[in-house]
Amino acid sequence: AGMPIQNNRPEPARFKIKASTPTTSDWSKYKAAATDEFLHKLAEQRGVSFNIMKTARDNDILGASGDQPAFKSGDGAHVKCAGGGWRFEPKGTQNVPLVFGDQNSKNVYFFESQWDLLAIADMIGESWNTVLWVASRGASNGKCIEAFAEDRKVYAFPQNDTPKKDGKIPSEAWMQDAASVCKNILRVRTPSKFGDANDWIRSKETNRREVIAAIKNATDPAMVGVEMH
Repeated sequence: AGMPIQNNRPEPARFKIKASTPTTSDWSKYKAAATDEFLHKLAEQRGVSFNIMKTARDNDILGASGDQPAFKSGDGAHVKCAGGGWRFEPKGTQNVPLVFGDQNSKNVYFFESQWDLLAIADMIGESWNTVLWVASRGASNGKCIEAFAEDRKVYAFPQNDTPKKDGKIPSEAWMQDAASVCKNILRVRTPSKFGDANDWIRSKETNRREVIAAIKNATDPAMVGVEMH
């Protein structure tokens, strides 16, 4: 006669997947959440143009999670928390460099912060796409530039951090780490009155000519504390 059919057999617990812990990232949801309205507000907050924000979204590096920005990180996302910190989604996502622009360029512009990267790209204008842009996402990740430095000239844009209690300066450690793995690297100096490149670009005093001049006047990274005029 055979076994009776059980139409309403419950699904075994071991096969259930919690919706809150996705097994893979779906970048399209972050991209779709970064509406033009969201990007206009974000551009105003960061002191850059809507155009560079749209370009970042359309090139799959910038998205949104709720009302907060999200940057692509490998197969996952690096999401800003409402309280000011950052988290990675889904759980287990690694911090990998943010890469943008021309993969075939012989020039790399290297930053600690993704905001600094977008600010300088915005100020440079249409020629941004002739350069490879890399952000380490953190002062402890300076050596990540090694993967992009071979046969390229690296222009590093360190921030102007203040010394910690132990006397160490995170941005200088980042610069030294980058220099230790690059054969051809130069330091681009953000004026000392600004904390970082994004702050520099936010200033109404800053213009494209000044930024281009700073890049052209880039110096040996060992020249710490020397401002070019």
